[in-house]
Amino acid sequence: SGNIVINGGTITAKSTNGAGAGIGGGQGWAGWDKNVADEDCGNGTVTINGGNVTAIGAGNGAGIGGGSCGWGTVTINGGTVNARSNGGAGIGGGCKADGKVTIAGGTIENATSSSGGAGIGGGDEGNGTVTITGGTIENAAGVQFGGAGIGGGAEGSADITIDGTREDGT
Repeated sequence: SGNIVINGGTITAKSTNGAGAGIGGGQGWAGWDKNVADEDCGNGTVTINGGNVTAIGAGNGAGIGGGSCGWGTVTINGGTVNARSNGGAGIGGGCKADGKVTIAGGTIENATSSSGGAGIGGGDEGNGTVTITGGTIENAAGVQFGGAGIGGGAEGSADITIDGTREDGT
């Protein structure tokens, strides 16, 4: 686990082998065995303040956030973001893990997950806590097997807070 801060630039990151996040935690195991300590997970903490960021998670890692079985804590304050995963959240937790995502600014052009993860929030079987106070979300989707666009992965719950204005001004 570790902390990553992106302040600007153009970044394209892809995890190609294993189950790490595109940007965030590496592959973890605690989610598979409830007797393993949380610190053995592939937890990831990522803050994006600006830039053009594209991230693809391999295996069950999030695009941005936790690796497989790793919790993802992601804050987006600015920039343009595209993220996708297979099993983990596009932005948030890895497979079998929770995601805590705060969006205060920037543009999420695309955040998607197939195989049960949420577009933004929890990975497959993970809970999602999502707070949105600003920014623009153009597309967020759990593509198949029950993941939410914004919220929990398949079999996960969601706690969502939105404090802003819709495009129609309400």
